[in-house]
Amino acid sequence: MNTAYLLAEAKDRLRKKPPPRLIRRIPAPRLPRTIDALLKGVSRIVPAVYEYMYEEPLQDAFVRWRLRLDENAYAQICDAVDKSLGVSQYGEEALPNPRGNWLHRQLLDLASAAGLAGLTSREMAQFFQYLCPCGVEHSRETIKKFRQRRAMVPSAR
Repeated sequence: MNTAYLLAEAKDRLRKKPPPRLIRRIPAPRLPRTIDALLKGVSRIVPAVYEYMYEEPLQDAFVRWRLRLDENAYAQICDAVDKSLGVSQYGEEALPNPRGNWLHRQLLDLASAAGLAGLTSREMAQFFQYLCPCGVEHSRETIKKFRQRRAMVPSAR
């Protein structure tokens, strides 16, 4: 079972809302026999891999690329296609490790969905110490900085 899938499922249950229409499961790999079959298989995987890597829908990247809002959008799409080729061949094990504080962002979103957003930084640090498997000590100061950085990100959910 995928950690991202389990966290998303927990957030959906806590919010008591129907799950969003996001691709959460990457299809099982099948070996293609032709280039068309390879590209067709990869095209089904790319949106899920992109969302895993960049935490936004692939369509948003295409919009940013078409409108020339972000010079990195094309490189991100190409990177997701490249990683998707590996996933189509070797399965989810070929996915790169999540960027930066991915797990911490997901735990913070989970806490918000559970109605724990009002916890103090000290209480949130205890929450992280109990649930986070990263092995890093979660202090009040690091949680406070993380919350401030998270508040500055416009796409934070």
